[in-house]
Amino acid sequence: MKRVISVTTDRQPGGIATALIGYSRALNIAGYQHVVILPANASIRSDLAKEPNVEIKAVPLRWLNFHILTCFIFYPSVRASLPDACAILVHNARLLTSLSRLAIPHFLVNHSGKLRHLEKADSILFLSSAAKERAKTAFEKKGIAAADQPKCAILPHGFSCPAIQKKKAADKDRQRNPEGNPEGNPEKVPTIMAAGRFVEKKGFADLIDAAALLQHQNIACRIELYGTGPLEEAYRRQIDQLGLNNLVLKGWAKDLSSCFASADMFCLPSHEEPFGLILGEAMLAGLPVIASRTDGPSDILGTGGTSAEATLSCGGLLYPRGEPAALAEALCLLIRDKKKRAAAALAGTKHITQQYSLAQQAKTLDAILTAAKR
Repeated sequence: MKRVISVTTDRQPGGIATALIGYSRALNIAGYQHVVILPANASIRSDLAKEPNVEIKAVPLRWLNFHILTCFIFYPSVRASLPDACAILVHNARLLTSLSRLAIPHFLVNHSGKLRHLEKADSILFLSSAAKERAKTAFEKKGIAAADQPKCAILPHGFSCPAIQKKKAADKDRQRNPEGNPEGNPEKVPTIMAAGRFVEKKGFADLIDAAALLQHQNIACRIELYGTGPLEEAYRRQIDQLGLNNLVLKGWAKDLSSCFASADMFCLPSHEEPFGLILGEAMLAGLPVIASRTDGPSDILGTGGTSAEATLSCGGLLYPRGEPAALAEALCLLIRDKKKRAAAALAGTKHITQQYSLAQQAKTLDAILTAAKR
């Protein structure tokens, strides 16, 4: 079996941890073994161990940094696997200085969309077209000629897309509107769901301000915000000061599937969003989505353009990041039009299934790795 090595020093749950699972599954589809080198106390270790094609190499972080610095000379089991590896996926940019010395094609996975240390990479995998374009502009500003720039490719995340997901969206709409009336039940108050870490870049303060605008306009809805984090108390004060009765903080939910099932829409108000895995998960669960015009959502929803008609045909609406009034307007459009919600829900599930499946990710990744061997 062909072999790919991933190296990370990240220990926390989040984007890198989730990506390691996704890449393992895509590599398995494409026929690769995935050797993952990571800290012994990494949160994702037990989940990775369940993947059939994954071999884990775990050591305490202090020793892992030493082994990376010495290119695994003193880590025989890793060193032995290097000659058969067709590529190394580097999940932290600061590790490039050491790992680029290995005589194996290496790819920096640009999880964050940030531009630090990118010029040190041989090749870079971006999650979105916007991140790739920013890097190209940054290289040009630094005077790096096109021929000397790292090779760049876009590799978005992939989703497990069982056929039943298509049925879920239709069933969800029939359950809410059993008689097929486009207007639906006039007494049903639409529920808008949002979820994530309570940090500034997630933009939940904008959602709270948008809720105030909707309440002031007497637009009936219920907004359920799942999560926790350092800004939780600040959000509670903001909600109290605005006198909101249409938004509630629900706490952290480890499994969002039941939350998706009880919602009518999903909102992602981020100021920064390199991809937005949760957006695709919500779309697969049969929810129309409203998202800020950031990197990932712009690629996912903006395939055919950024007009409301174009983005609704992919599953939802985009609005300018950091603008609560624009967010409230987008929410209002879907709150008031159940027919548009139902159509966007079905379109979104179809779009993710066709364009962002694990099978598609596996195909793209295999092509990138195959080209690197030439």
